[in-house]
Amino acid sequence: MFPLGRGTLSWPNIPRVNDYVHTPDEKYSVLFHHTVYNKEWMESKFPANTAYLAILREPFSHLKSSFNFYRLDRILPFKDRENPLKEFLRNPAKYHTSGVVQGVLVDNTKNGQAFDMGYPVEKDRDMQYGREYIEQLDRDFTLILILEYLDLSLVMLKRLMCWETRDMLYIKRNSKTYPYKSYQPTEAERAAHRQWSPVEYAMYNHFNQSV
Repeated sequence: MFPLGRGTLSWPNIPRVNDYVHTPDEKYSVLFHHTVYNKEWMESKFPANTAYLAILREPFSHLKSSFNFYRLDRILPFKDRENPLKEFLRNPAKYHTSGVVQGVLVDNTKNGQAFDMGYPVEKDRDMQYGREYIEQLDRDFTLILILEYLDLSLVMLKRLMCWETRDMLYIKRNSKTYPYKSYQPTEAERAAHRQWSPVEYAMYNHFNQSV
């Protein structure tokens, strides 16, 4: 499945009819583009034996990347432009970015990876629902790769898919540099972020233990 335009296949909604190149029978064999996971929609487009794969990264690292990608360090009223994360983590609710995009509630600072895995923003504090959702993802997905252990994850993927080594070779691209990329949070800052994005941390920790 290929997008008709550039950028993501579809975000934050499931792909719409004008988002992708259609096949005559509306059946597809591979999707390797940015989109939000939706089990019902994907099962309607792909065979029953489809392997579902995704990749997660350490949540604070993802927060830094999101700040840079969405230009939150410029959009939000931070005084410290060199390291807006410190200011943000002193009071995350002050800089809450949730809003409706294409009819979907989105928040670029809270539980971002969980949202991409189909988790609803309105359930951001419901950890019972969160744990049940993570368990369902564990059943749905063939493998969740972990960015911090990418090479190990690829070896596991190679074995699961019966691939050759050449099938998993990769080139590092789109690695951006920005002032706070290497910043390591204090224990208090990490605790504040963990409290702000509890589902994302629970999801990452669950799948990190399985690698």
